[in-house]
Amino acid sequence: MEILFDKGIALSLNNQKLYLDPETSKVPIKSNCLVSHSHSDHSAGLGSDGASYSTAPTESLFKSLHPKKLRNNVTLDFNSPIEIGDFQVELFRAGHLLGAAQILVRTKNMNVFFTGDFCPDNLLTVNKAEFPKDGIDVLIIETTYGNPVLSFPDRQNARMDLLNWVIQKISNNVVPVINVAQLGGAQELITLFNQFLMDIPVYVHPRICKLNSVFQNHGVKLQYSSVDQFGGGDMGIILIPRGEKTLPSVLKEKKIARGMVTGQSIKFSFRSYEYTAALTTHATYHELIKTVKLLSPQLVVTRYSYEEKFAETVKQTLGIHAIPSKFLKKKQVNLSTLVNKPKNLSLLNFLD
Repeated sequence: MEILFDKGIALSLNNQKLYLDPETSKVPIKSNCLVSHSHSDHSAGLGSDGASYSTAPTESLFKSLHPKKLRNNVTLDFNSPIEIGDFQVELFRAGHLLGAAQILVRTKNMNVFFTGDFCPDNLLTVNKAEFPKDGIDVLIIETTYGNPVLSFPDRQNARMDLLNWVIQKISNNVVPVINVAQLGGAQELITLFNQFLMDIPVYVHPRICKLNSVFQNHGVKLQYSSVDQFGGGDMGIILIPRGEKTLPSVLKEKKIARGMVTGQSIKFSFRSYEYTAALTTHATYHELIKTVKLLSPQLVVTRYSYEEKFAETVKQTLGIHAIPSKFLKKKQVNLSTLVNKPKNLSLLNFLD
C-alpha cells in the first residue's frame, strides 16, 4: 500500500485509490472517498462524483447543511467491515460528534487507522471513541490541540463553571447569549442545560434548530425553542452560531451578557466577550499521547494543526517513527518501506 497527501490522505493499492477526508470534492472519479464526519473541513468528499462512504448520521447532517451537494454516498454501520476493492474498511466510533467515525483500512500486509477528529472522553451527546483490537501498523491522527502548552481544564469542571456563570446572570435578570459551534457544540450545551438547569428554557438560532432536528431523528433528546419565540418578558439562555455577529432582534430591550464556548479559547482571548469556556470535543494533548501509547503503532502520521510539533514529541517521548502529513506531498511512498525504515535514517532524508 502507498500513501500520498493530495488535498487529503490518499491510500493506493493495485491502482485503486482511497481518499480519507479529502479537502475537496474534485477527486478522480474512479476513486473512493471515506468521510469521517460532517464538519465542513472533513466532509467535502460527500460531494464528489465518485463513490463516498460515511455513517448515516453524517450523511443526514451533510444533507441538512448542503442539500444539493450530496452525490453518490453509501452509508456504513460501525464495526461492520466491508470490502472496497482490495481494501477492507471498518468504522469505529470517534466521539466528537453525532455519527463521527474513525476508519480502519486493512490489507493483507498493513493495518492503517485514521482517527479523523475524535474524543476519547464521553461527551453529553455521544459516547467516547472506541479503538480496534487489531495491531495497528500506521496511525494517522488528528493533532488539533497537539501542543503541550495548550492545557485544557477538566471537561466536567469547565461545564460546571459555565453553569455557574449562566445561573449568576439569570439571577440578576441578565440574559446569557452564548456563541458556540452550531454543529456539535450547540447540541452539547443544550443537553448540559437540559440536565442541570431544567427550569430555564433554551432558545436557539434557526440554523441550530435545523441541525437539532437531525440529532433528534437519530435519538438525541434536546429540549429547546427557536429564538423567534423568545418574548419581551421571558428569561432564558440564548445560543447563536459561533461566527454570528448579529444579535436576535428579540433581545433589543433586554440586558444581556455575551459568552463564547469553544476549544479555541485556549489559544485566543476573545476579548469582546464577558465569558469564555474552553470546552472541546477534540482530543486534548494528553489524550492524544495516551491514544498513541494505547494503539502503539509502528508509524504515526500527524494531521491538521501542530503536525510537526506533535510528530517530534512522539519521536522524542515515545520512540515511535512520526511524520507530519504535509511531508507526504512530495511523492507517493510505500507504507511498508516507511514503517520498516532504519531508525538511524531521518524521515526527511528518506523522503527526498
